[in-house]
Amino acid sequence: MVDLSGITRVPVHGQPKNIYDQIKDMIMEYIKPEDSIILNVLSASVDCTTCESIRMSQSVDKNGEGTLAVLTKVDKLPEGLLEKVIGDDVHIGLGYVCVRNQIDDKDRHMHCTAWLVEMLNQYSNE
Repeated sequence: MVDLSGITRVPVHGQPKNIYDQIKDMIMEYIKPEDSIILNVLSASVDCTTCESIRMSQSVDKNGEGTLAVLTKVDKLPEGLLEKVIGDDVHIGLGYVCVRNQIDDKDRHMHCTAWLVEMLNQYSNE
């Protein structure tokens, strides 16, 4: 598992002027191999069809069969809007994992990171 940089478009604090191109090239290098599982972490407040990381994934994984999406901030969405965010326009073959940022006392035993690692290990074994 490789945790790649987020996409940066505007250079700040002495970053090189071509920071976007450098990050994009690095991301593409890691997601191009066919045996890669591409994990897109997206805010549920963003339309998936306009998300750059999804566009990059689709450029190398045309059918979306090696792509998994994690949607954060689903607890902030109005009722019924999650289905619209996901929609049918973007095929994510390995599915969506929804993460709530706020947890109730009854859910404190669930640790999302450990669960996600376990799930990715299962994909790797298969």
